[in-house]
Amino acid sequence: MDLDNQDLVMQSLNKETPLVAVFMVTYNHEHYIEEALLSVLKQETTFPFHIYLGEDCSTDTTREICLRLQEEYPEKLTVLAHAQNMGVQKNTIEVFRHCFESGAQYIAMLEGDDYWIDTNKLQKQVNFLEKNADFSLCFHDVKVFNQTTKQLDNGKTSDTPEVTSIEDLAKKNYIHTPGILFRKNFDRLPDFFEHLTAGDYVLHMLNAKYGKIKRIKEPMAVYRVHDGGIWSKKANVTIYKNWIEVLSLLLNSSEFNKKINNILQEQQLGIARSLLNDLQQIQEDEKILSFGREYPELISKLYLHQIKEINTLSNNVEFASLQFTYKTLFLSLINKVLTKLKIK
Repeated sequence: MDLDNQDLVMQSLNKETPLVAVFMVTYNHEHYIEEALLSVLKQETTFPFHIYLGEDCSTDTTREICLRLQEEYPEKLTVLAHAQNMGVQKNTIEVFRHCFESGAQYIAMLEGDDYWIDTNKLQKQVNFLEKNADFSLCFHDVKVFNQTTKQLDNGKTSDTPEVTSIEDLAKKNYIHTPGILFRKNFDRLPDFFEHLTAGDYVLHMLNAKYGKIKRIKEPMAVYRVHDGGIWSKKANVTIYKNWIEVLSLLLNSSEFNKKINNILQEQQLGIARSLLNDLQQIQEDEKILSFGREYPELISKLYLHQIKEINTLSNNVEFASLQFTYKTLFLSLINKVLTKLKIK
């Protein structure tokens, strides 16, 4: 099978240069991968496109499904069937390498458990970027499907303006991965990319350096959520810490100017505040101290930021007393952490 697969890869590489390279990664997606791949393969376009799919040694039948579809669509699909499990980030980097080297002018993204729902999705996005050279990337609305409850909801783009910039994106991520199409603005990913836990946001930020961001107000993809319940606050701790790490790597990357770094820092402080609030509500004092030991500089910055907010409120005659009380109590919590850690 390995030799046969190698022959198929060589055949699929012997093709016309695609205008769009579609990035896909998959691992143990046997229940979803065929729907995902077919949603791309059945795109109706006036230009050639090609899928580069990193199959990371799944333990189920995912690989067999991918190779079968590669046999059916060799001109549109290249399966990078790794000999051993590479892990999410190394798999991601390898697939992007193929996308960059394909000669494509644009790159779209789709993970193996999501899918597109408009056969003209690629055509619509390419048409926009072809006509608007001052835009670097565009995205569209995405539906969120809860696999357990079978509930379909609007995603995080619903309140986003149609045109935004890197300054807006530095405040928060409002782009769902299956909705993105961006210009090939660089030839390789930065070295720090392999250390990331959320590479899609970093990629959007890097691309936003080169132009404006367009939102197409049409739902053309579905993002699938496997976890049936609402995230618990304990689960949120891991999410918050991962996001803080991502922002730290961005802040230390020298990729952005001072203005953008200041906005990213504000976002990081907001996440740290949310994390401490959640830990306080579930009375995880040791985890609060552990977070302080892990991020003493961030805690110190949050302390100074909180003092500034309280001073601003107290100088305002019409400030809301409840908000003032909350911020004062929160400052007390941070002060307690700093004191115990002997940072102050």
